[in-house]
Amino acid sequence: MSISTNNPPTPPIDIGRTINDILDALDGLDRKLIAHETKIHAKINAFDAKYEKEFDALDKMVSSLETTVYNLDTRVSNLDTQVSDLNIKVSNLSNKASKIKTKVSKINTRVADLEGSMKRHDDDLVTIVNAFSGSGGEFTLCISGQELEDLKKTYPDHARVSTELSGELDFCRPHDSSNFSPLDEPTPIPNASTPPAVDDKGGFFVILGRFLPKKRSTSNVG
Repeated sequence: MSISTNNPPTPPIDIGRTINDILDALDGLDRKLIAHETKIHAKINAFDAKYEKEFDALDKMVSSLETTVYNLDTRVSNLDTQVSDLNIKVSNLSNKASKIKTKVSKINTRVADLEGSMKRHDDDLVTIVNAFSGSGGEFTLCISGQELEDLKKTYPDHARVSTELSGELDFCRPHDSSNFSPLDEPTPIPNASTPPAVDDKGGFFVILGRFLPKKRSTSNVG
């Protein structure tokens, strides 16, 4: 069985001609591309020629700005270091000032204590002077053995004292007489020709004494 159609027969393909047509088309595209490249390069060259000086100037400006920014950054870093060092110095000065303030406060306290001590010394001296003058009275003081002997020799009719050896003292400060038992009866002092006991370091006597008015003194001691 055979099938017949009315379509004309397909002519055979000419491979060689087809390849040539393709090559011709590619060649035309290449020529067009070259023409466009030429135009573009011409425009670029014209742009470069026109703005070359401006580009050079801008490049130099950018380089200068980069240098300036670098220098500024370096200076800021240096300032930051200096400020940090200054903060440390200020902190150290503040600490020193605080220590000085504390020392000054302690000195003021010591001065006040010394002033109070001098006031107590003055009060005690007034009491002793009053006692020596014949008005009588009790006293406490720190006194050396030789000074005690001098007192006994100078005021043999009025001095009635009890003594306690305390050893060497850095300085003499009056003791509160309330720490001692009151003297109910006058206690005769040692004989003036016999020095009181003093330790080998040259210690002092803490004296609690009572001076009697002349009118009540009936014996000569010492």
